[in-house]
Amino acid sequence: MATIPCAVNGHKPIVATAQASALPEATISLNCFVEVPGLGRCQVTARGFSEAEAVQHLLCATEQLKAQTQPQGPPPPPTREEQIAQLLTKGLACAVAKGDWKLIDKLSKAAALVLNNAIEATDSPTIWAVRSSQDAEHWYEVTKDSYVCTCPDWNKHYKKGDHKYLCKHGTALAMFQRI
Repeated sequence: MATIPCAVNGHKPIVATAQASALPEATISLNCFVEVPGLGRCQVTARGFSEAEAVQHLLCATEQLKAQTQPQGPPPPPTREEQIAQLLTKGLACAVAKGDWKLIDKLSKAAALVLNNAIEATDSPTIWAVRSSQDAEHWYEVTKDSYVCTCPDWNKHYKKGDHKYLCKHGTALAMFQRI
């Protein structure tokens, strides 16, 4: 008979008594080391009442250990928001490295357009519509491959001879196409 002090809900300890019962001890014990990817060398121990049972328990314990440390399938694909964040982070890092503060502003605004679902297909397979960030009722047309836009900003740069310029609408379409 064993006496065990117990406290219930922080109250004064009470004493419980329990009858000890002996369970039969397994007579065979096996111990081995296994290589587990990600963990290295691990020790596994198993017991049984016969050699066959101990070996079976050891194999089972080893498989369980390996199964618990294995990846549970491929990770889920990144969400749309995570993809946009990755693109934005990469673009911002390049812009900061160049010290191009206008590009930082443009990338942020373009990401906001994509996140706000401000890009829609048109009847033409080569032209997309991108909503104005200033006027939700106004849409600009942007060509799919060259990112030529009908907005005043793009036209201003084009007239100055900057034919490779991307406005925020063209940048938003480029982001949208990559997700």
